[in-house]
Amino acid sequence: MSNTTTTNEQIDLEDASSLKTLSRSERAAIAEDTLNKLEAGWYCLDQGPRISLQEDVAFCTQNSVLYTEDDLQQTKKLTLAVDETDSRSFTTDTAAYTKIEVRHCTTLQAAQFLVTQTGEDHVVVLNFASAKNPGGGFPTGACAQEESLARSSSLYPALTQPRCLTGYYDYNRHGERGIYSHRMIYSPRVTIFKV
Repeated sequence: MSNTTTTNEQIDLEDASSLKTLSRSERAAIAEDTLNKLEAGWYCLDQGPRISLQEDVAFCTQNSVLYTEDDLQQTKKLTLAVDETDSRSFTTDTAAYTKIEVRHCTTLQAAQFLVTQTGEDHVVVLNFASAKNPGGGFPTGACAQEESLARSSSLYPALTQPRCLTGYYDYNRHGERGIYSHRMIYSPRVTIFKV
């Protein structure tokens, strides 16, 4: 992380294509600003008061969980065992309704839409993540879904903690399998502080 002064500049995106109009070096500068804010532990909006990131970053980092293939198999076995012993385990008295929508927007815009429309403040986002590099190429200005998430939030510190680096990224880097693993990292309470 750079030791440069943290700025208060925010970049607001009008639609899903706005970020792609920025150059790679501009996106890298945004990534550097994000890393500076995470290191400082705070950010400001429009010259307003400092907003602390420290508690949420610490919570997210400390409570992130690496799931290995063995963990996933064990979860599947437990789920099947519960289903066999209690037919009510994963059912309710009401029918579930699934609504599928296709939208031209970023992942963050979709998450914000869900929060706004449903009133729920716990929205889960699936990060189509790089198997070898935390945050993908976000520090160098790459422009894909994971880079967008890392540039805009407190996700990066959770991904770069030792247990994730070793159990997820190093594991995938050193495999001679030709395909990546089914390992996953769950990071709770990621704070979005840029769009």
